[in-house]
Amino acid sequence: MNDSFDEFFSDILEGAVDTIGDKESPIAFRIIAAVILLVTYGVMCALGCFFLFGGIKDGEPIAVILGLVLVLAFVYILWLSFRKRKKR
Repeated sequence: MNDSFDEFFSDILEGAVDTIGDKESPIAFRIIAAVILLVTYGVMCALGCFFLFGGIKDGEPIAVILGLVLVLAFVYILWLSFRKRKKR
């Protein structure tokens, strides 16, 4: 995978986590950062699980593959955010 792609998503998530944790940032920025994190993680996980379990139930291999890709992307983004936090 391209390093700039990894850096792009990890910078967005790292900035959102830092904004939420910063007590001096305005409350509006903290709310926007929380929404970014919830939407990113929630949508990816929900869609992945929907396609994965729906595809298994209906016997659709394309839906199962799409669900696996989305769930693995969700896990990968989580791994990127925790990897960045450990380096600090």
